[in-house]
Formats: sequence, C-alpha cells, structure tokens
Amino acid sequence: EAVERFNYEFPGMIYCNDVYRAELNDTEGIHIKRDVNRENHNYLLGYEVLVDTLLLAKCNYFIFSHSNVANAAMFINNQNYDKWYFVDN
Repeated sequence: EAVERFNYEFPGMIYCNDVYRAELNDTEGIHIKRDVNRENHNYLLGYEVLVDTLLLAKCNYFIFSHSNVANAAMFINNQNYDKWYFVDN
C-alpha cells in the first residue's frame, strides 16, 4: 500500500525492488517470521537488504526512520544527500 501511495504522489519518480514485504498491519518483522514458504528465504532477505542499502546510499533524497539499514546507507553516502528527512515514529 505504501509503495502504491508513493507512486501515486510521485509518478515516475519512485524506484522499488520486487522483494518480500510485510503485509498490512503485520507487526512482526519479516526477518523473524518462521512460516514463510520461500526457497532460500533467509539468504534472500540478506541479499535484498544489502541491495536496498546500496540503492538508498545512491539516492539524492532520503526519508527514513530508525533503522540499521538507514544508518548504513547514510554512512556509505557520507550523509551527502541533497535533502533528508527523519520520520520519528
């Protein structure tokens, strides 16, 4: 739902990987789930988060919340974004 809303608000400006995602109102982290029926799920989660981190480090603008992925992206990017915004939720 979030991806669809961003695409609606910012058409043609959003890049989104086709990766495993949490479902709406799911409060359990996807890295904790044990009932996922996907071959090599844990390996793929690691791969997907590394790719996401590197892509976020290449962005010009960054909206983020508390996350080790966001921290790593900012470190790799040396906080050299044109603009960034922290969402404190």
